[in-house]
Amino acid sequence: MAVVFSLQNQNVSYDRDQFTGSAVYSVRDDAGALLTTQAIISSAALTTVLGSASTSGSALNSFGTYLNGTGTGTSSFSKLNYSGYTLANTDGGMAWTLTVNFGSAQSSYVPSAVARDITPENQPGFTAVEMDIGAAIVPTFRVNNYTLPSGGSINTPGESDIGGTPVDQAGEPIDAFVSTIRFTLRNVMNGRPTSSLLSAIASQTNTRNSSGVTIAGFSCGAGTLLFTGAQISRVGPNAYEITYSMAYDRDFHLRQIAKVDSSKQVVLGIISSGSLTTTAATLDANPDSPRYAGVVMWRQPFPGTSDFSGLVSWLP
Repeated sequence: MAVVFSLQNQNVSYDRDQFTGSAVYSVRDDAGALLTTQAIISSAALTTVLGSASTSGSALNSFGTYLNGTGTGTSSFSKLNYSGYTLANTDGGMAWTLTVNFGSAQSSYVPSAVARDITPENQPGFTAVEMDIGAAIVPTFRVNNYTLPSGGSINTPGESDIGGTPVDQAGEPIDAFVSTIRFTLRNVMNGRPTSSLLSAIASQTNTRNSSGVTIAGFSCGAGTLLFTGAQISRVGPNAYEITYSMAYDRDFHLRQIAKVDSSKQVVLGIISSGSLTTTAATLDANPDSPRYAGVVMWRQPFPGTSDFSGLVSWLP
């Protein structure tokens, strides 16, 4: 008397970069005897079916080298991982159906690019990068072809006019959109965060990156990425997740302000001969011409910079 497993069908599906699969076997006794659950579970044949990718006759091996990881080259990267089985009585104990289930062991892409993405959530080593691409509404005096400061002037801009096309109304800015990318970076670590890590998070909050940072292949030049804070929560025994929040702005998070005179009134100008002028005689000679802020300057609300590499060294 021996338990015999016959492969009937197998299925593989792929959705959102994840594989799932199943292999279905009919189970009988080779002598036609009644089979009990205990007899099936304790049989050597079941051990073979549930074996590894390299086990001849195993359910995983039956999927072939591309999915089970026994081949070479790109096919050596396992796509399926054993995730349990079910037994169903189909003929009063004379016949059974075994379904062996598989989940995604790794992304369909090359492991070097997504190795950290295959770790289950809440497990130490898990990382995730989530992005929200949208727009922030900011007071705006000038658009198009304005001049951005460079070097140290990005942190402490001067009084020079930024140029561009005036869009304000007599010194009153309009609300305009600034394109931003908000990053949420999640990292699960072993043990509670150390005091040095907490100090680094506290000291670097509301600072911009002093050197370039690449997040999920997107390059954030020095000064364009603002660290807005972090949240820490316990997600399992000796496991803590830190969620970092960062915002990217290609204009270095600079904001526009209008120059005011000694009485705190905005210095106004008009467009004359194709350029903006604040000359009093020209303004007096053109009382009906639209007025705009005559001088618009940059201000940096986040002048501090810091090195984020210690915080996000785990980034993919």
